[in-house]
Amino acid sequence: MSELAPHTVLFRSNSVVIRDYQCCRRDRGLTDETLAPFSSVAIPRRGVFVKHVDGESVVADTNHAIFFNCGETYRVSHPYGCGDRVTEFGMMPRVVSDIHRSLDGRESRRFSQTHCSLEAAPYLVARHVFRLAVHDGPADAVALEEIALRLVGRITAGTTGLRDKRSRQRAATSRAHDELADAVMLLMAGRYAEPLTLDLIAADVHSSPFHLCRVFKTRVGRSVHRYLTQLRLRAALERVVQGERCLTRLATEVGFSSHSHLSHAFRREFGTTPSAVRAPLTAGAVRQMSKILTGPAAAVA
Repeated sequence: MSELAPHTVLFRSNSVVIRDYQCCRRDRGLTDETLAPFSSVAIPRRGVFVKHVDGESVVADTNHAIFFNCGETYRVSHPYGCGDRVTEFGMMPRVVSDIHRSLDGRESRRFSQTHCSLEAAPYLVARHVFRLAVHDGPADAVALEEIALRLVGRITAGTTGLRDKRSRQRAATSRAHDELADAVMLLMAGRYAEPLTLDLIAADVHSSPFHLCRVFKTRVGRSVHRYLTQLRLRAALERVVQGERCLTRLATEVGFSSHSHLSHAFRREFGTTPSAVRAPLTAGAVRQMSKILTGPAAAVA
């Protein structure tokens, strides 16, 4: 992805590199192979892409954290030809090893999973870390590095994986269910602002609503409605952070029925209001990020 997605280094230390990727690719074909220069966790802020590695395809939208291992080669495609914007947290090999050792005693310098679901708290922290790195990186280096390390540790702790639940399924069935879940995720990632219904989604992916709901919840770990709502809320969050003030217009443009519907869902999801998210980050907000990341790791799963 590096040859197509110019990156900006926002922060660098001996342990952590925080980079901003902006890919403006407009076609849907596969990129050339890219070599990951270090292990990292990528968190999409906008758009959707698919990572192709070792014969596996991984949907990368704002509901996921995507793992890259140092030295792995991968390719990327953009199913909607709309590019993407990603915050990447790069880790030195010894840091990845330290994270695994603290979580499960392993001495591995590689992430074992390709991706995991990302819930509201760590997603919001990642967005705040990006803002902090852009505006105050060198001045708040210690706080920024500490929060980035905690964030990656928290996300990694959530990679217990839904794949373990598939071991008793026949390979063909498991593959078909994976493909169905991926098709639904891709559809919603590109069309979240539309007035989608289960019937419409099911028809588009050639499934029945009942089968779709059952497979999606098993594979993804959340309901179709929950997944769609999170996509809409993260799109709203991005717009709010960038300065959007008209919540009535924003609600309509990201798929909510009204200003009040968006505001209620936003507060329930992120534990704060759009106006509070839009406000400049303070020392108190940074301390709150640390508190969020020291909570139960299960919230990331």
